[in-house]
Amino acid sequence: MKRKFIGFLLASVALFGILFACTSLNRLSETEFKDAIDKIDDKDGDTKELAIEIISPTNGQVITSSGFTVTGSAFSDEDVEQIFVILQPSDGDPNAVTASFSGDKIYSFSANFSAIAEGDYSLSAEVLDESGDSVSSSIISIVVALGGETNPITDISFSATPGLQEGEANAAPGATAGTLSVTGGEGTITYTLVSGTGDTDNNRFTIDGNAVKVGATALTEGSYSFRVKAECDISDYEKHFNVTVFAAGGDPITDISFSETPGLQEGEANVAPGATAGTLSVTGGEGTITYTLVSGTGDTHNNRFTIDGNAVKVGATALTEGSYSFRVKAKCDISDYVKYFNVTVSAAGGDPITDISFSETPGLQEGEANVAPGETAGTLSVTGGEGTITYTLVSGTGDTDNNRFTIDGNAVKVGATALTEGVVQSQEFLCNSKNETSLYSVFS
Repeated sequence: MKRKFIGFLLASVALFGILFACTSLNRLSETEFKDAIDKIDDKDGDTKELAIEIISPTNGQVITSSGFTVTGSAFSDEDVEQIFVILQPSDGDPNAVTASFSGDKIYSFSANFSAIAEGDYSLSAEVLDESGDSVSSSIISIVVALGGETNPITDISFSATPGLQEGEANAAPGATAGTLSVTGGEGTITYTLVSGTGDTDNNRFTIDGNAVKVGATALTEGSYSFRVKAECDISDYEKHFNVTVFAAGGDPITDISFSETPGLQEGEANVAPGATAGTLSVTGGEGTITYTLVSGTGDTHNNRFTIDGNAVKVGATALTEGSYSFRVKAKCDISDYVKYFNVTVSAAGGDPITDISFSETPGLQEGEANVAPGETAGTLSVTGGEGTITYTLVSGTGDTDNNRFTIDGNAVKVGATALTEGVVQSQEFLCNSKNETSLYSVFS
């Protein structure tokens, strides 16, 4: 097999490595491809035109299947005889597969591998023309990890501390401006501030675990941008985020709440087009509060709803049994806040829970036996509901004193510490369908 052009052709492939960083060969026209080679021809005084490159997988890619396909492009001014793809394990013999290809001068090729064991591999391709000359692609590295055991980081999320405000403790040096989390990732996850797009204000923050903390200088009113890299045992991922600090003395929005219409049920008027699926409210906020549906995490069913004032209404199509997710932004004169919620519609013909009632034990009084640990502070009941009704304490609006009670069947019992004079607030959840807040009064 003739190899007289290999030195030149390998140099050509090096140039095409740069070319491929911007666009795949199969997206270049023949003229563009030939012009790129002709420039090398003019410099080196050679006229052989032959090149090949792998497009997929990419260098460093983790492959989670024992079977996968390698694709790429090649160019030849003569007819192509064969294209080979070579998979070389870190230890062991190479596995060469004859690729299928099509084209005229510019060729697309693919090669299938199956029953590949876990491990580190190098991957290359070789094209052979009708004259017997050949050239190899640049070598890329891949990792094969099977059985779903590999889980690379695919995204980073940042949850900003609500209501960051100039002059407040939450914008002071060392305060937590927000927390980071990842989608995917194996083993220990570490976060570091890195250079790149969006790193403008990296010097205003530090990272402590998954917490983004204010640096040596307090934050003042304005928007701050930082760029972070998340690393796990098998991969890393970078992303930049913005932090907004509101003016001193204001009352920014720090949360949004959604109160679902009780007993949403397929076939009923409460899930028909235009019906109110629930209402929105905010914690904090100055001036006029407006709500809009926005894109982002949890916006799966935004197209099933509309916003009218603070009411979330059913859109043009009635809701049927199932769970629906929407994402909303609340905006006031000085700030905004985004959050997503779920709406649950029960099956047609059922009897969903539409309310919870609490009957307080009469005469609850500090120092008496009826407020001692383990005593029954009252009993719960529901309107509607089918099958077994269960009650559990859950987090949410009105959960301030959940830790003072336990649930036993439908009885709300005093926890480990006796109740004293005051009004305590707790929240019950039942049948995965409805939240209600009840007040328990203890008299002196």
